[in-house]
Amino acid sequence: MGLARNYQTVRGHTEVVRRRLILICCRALLLSYLHDTCHRIYSAIPASYTEDELVIFLPCEDALWKAQTPEEWFDTLHGPSVYGDVRSRLMGISMPKALGIVNTPQLSCVSLSLNPYSQFILIHAILVRLFTFCNAQSSGTSEPKDVETEPNAGAQFMSLQFSLHNWLQNWLNGPDLPKQNDETKEPPFLFNALPFYWLGQLAIMAFQDGLPPFERTRKDSRSDSTFRLVKNWLRHSRDFLRSKNNNVPTLFWDQLMTIRLRSWREEMEGGVPEEQEGLLGFISKSTDPEE
Repeated sequence: MGLARNYQTVRGHTEVVRRRLILICCRALLLSYLHDTCHRIYSAIPASYTEDELVIFLPCEDALWKAQTPEEWFDTLHGPSVYGDVRSRLMGISMPKALGIVNTPQLSCVSLSLNPYSQFILIHAILVRLFTFCNAQSSGTSEPKDVETEPNAGAQFMSLQFSLHNWLQNWLNGPDLPKQNDETKEPPFLFNALPFYWLGQLAIMAFQDGLPPFERTRKDSRSDSTFRLVKNWLRHSRDFLRSKNNNVPTLFWDQLMTIRLRSWREEMEGGVPEEQEGLLGFISKSTDPEE
């Protein structure tokens, strides 16, 4: 009996070590992908990874990742969790599936039970698409390969805005929003994805107004100038969010974007928006002193 018990214990520890090594490899690959996205976002350097290469699952929840013993890992996996049932938590959500839901060119009703680290990865994947599109359009190098099948630039641009909006919906409705550090007044870096959403919104405004780094006539096309500018945007986004004790500005912006995107979709489909006043109607209602 003693030998059998010891065998089961050793076998259990071996299985946890094996799973831990798999998780470490997956996280190392995802960190490598994040590094690659940063090169593309901050310096417009060509990608090292292709979309087809990242057929991988997003990171598991922190409680499973931090389990120190087989018993702790097993108890955590089979205990109650905001991330779903045992199978969902054990397998996780594939990155292509999550991106397919977030990148739907409409207001998505599908909610993803993702941890903050997974959300951090997804927002970087969206930013890569956004910056790649804006850089290509501003440099005049973006030419559709097949006009019959390739979406036009306007539809692509609006699709990117849908992606940002759908990501924000999943972030705000996430099962476990990260907690702020008392000293830095913001979550740990790899859990702090919201500033990157605002970075995407700043990039959209710069592209629409023809401002650096997306101006068509570039006086300074060096990658280091783009790096300094985008890092400055990110710093301002983080400072802005640190100065607020809640998500009121983000929630307000989210409601504005919902109306804007819904109106655009109805117009594209040949319908008439329910509220003809659009954004002005929303603002007037929001500022109505009687409410």
